[in-house]
Amino acid sequence: MSVNEFIEKVADGTLKEIDIISFCSNYNKDIVELLAFDMWAYSVSLQEPKTSNKRKDEAVQQQKDKDDKLDYSALLREPSTPNNTRAIERIDEALQLMEKHFGFTLFSNPQSEQAPPEPQQQQTTDAQSLNTEPKQAPPEPQQESKGPTASTIPTINDTDKEKLVFGNALQKQYMTLNNGCYKWTLTKSLLAYMCGRLFCGDKIKEDDSDYSKEYKKGNTQMPAQEVKALFGGVDVASNRYSIKAPPRNFWKVDALFKNNGASR
Repeated sequence: MSVNEFIEKVADGTLKEIDIISFCSNYNKDIVELLAFDMWAYSVSLQEPKTSNKRKDEAVQQQKDKDDKLDYSALLREPSTPNNTRAIERIDEALQLMEKHFGFTLFSNPQSEQAPPEPQQQQTTDAQSLNTEPKQAPPEPQQESKGPTASTIPTINDTDKEKLVFGNALQKQYMTLNNGCYKWTLTKSLLAYMCGRLFCGDKIKEDDSDYSKEYKKGNTQMPAQEVKALFGGVDVASNRYSIKAPPRNFWKVDALFKNNGASR
């Protein structure tokens, strides 16, 4: 089975975990890392397919010159289902399995920080006062909450863009709202990318090649303390400085900046 066939079978869910490990065991660790890069590149091509071009072919040839034991034809293949989110998720799961089993890290991907549990307020009851105070009419039933609206979503600069992005993130359950603070449920690198794009003008710079995507930081300074307070003490600004490459699944954050919050 060639590398091209292997990646296609991973994407369509044909291979089990034991099949993936068995195939990768035919190569040494360095070759497995190159294979992982090939799989990641194919995943990116599913997110935003483009036509093949000379610069991409040259980049593939440079990788192939380093080690000619792998079939790099997958890098040249134009995907038939560019919006196949499930295929992207299968490739991401396979990459995590390979990283764990063979002991390497393809990209820096810090785990999401678990925020400390919110302290529960103690309920105190004064039995004596309940017995002495006059009975009050029962409170009127409260209307069922339908979640935060654009006017109630906490922001820093109170801009429509912040309300759009935060609202979409809440809707997709990428974060939750509790006592005026957000708790992020994805990775810290994706939170840093979202805030960097929202407040600093960060972006993913795309080259002519399908796989030459560069994380480009903006020049506007992030309101670090305000963002830290808004996200429950998470040092988002420091996490942003540690990002050197597009974080895995960055397209999930990009979708939040669209009016309908649709995935790619």
